[in-house]
Amino acid sequence: MKILSFNERKKLKEKYKLLNFLPAICVMIGIFYFSSQTAVQSSGLSGNITENIMEVIKNFLNIQEDIKTNNVFFQLAETIIRKSAHMMEYAVLAVTIAYPLKIYGNQGLRLMIWSELISVLYAVTDEFHQLFVPGRSGQLTDVFIDGIGALIGCILFWLISNIIAKKINTKRNRRN
Repeated sequence: MKILSFNERKKLKEKYKLLNFLPAICVMIGIFYFSSQTAVQSSGLSGNITENIMEVIKNFLNIQEDIKTNNVFFQLAETIIRKSAHMMEYAVLAVTIAYPLKIYGNQGLRLMIWSELISVLYAVTDEFHQLFVPGRSGQLTDVFIDGIGALIGCILFWLISNIIAKKINTKRNRRN
């Protein structure tokens, strides 16, 4: 086994730092995949998810009627679920972007701005991509919803990283 010099270890560490972007790239690929689905495929998927969620709610609240009989309510629920899914996927994207940016030295407001900006720019490209998918269209409102999701992700990342930092500092202070 070869013992690495300080400079070799430093170079290796820098090389592996880039791997921290891998989760963000995976999330972007997932978003691209879902955006590549035709309108029929996308509606079918969200319709099935909505039915399953509504069935759980129906059983929890002990409602006897069929969930699809109230079509307006079902469509509203489907819209809320679709938009919530948009927000969640972009919250996850923002977190997976924020983590490696923090490793590279970004902190505080600068970290949040970069994470939000990259996420929103990706949302814009995602909506542009949908212009070329049969039955789909790019919506400015979706970019706004995605941006809100990214902001939620940035805030959650900031809160969680501050909580972790405080716990680490508290443990360090107890040792000293």
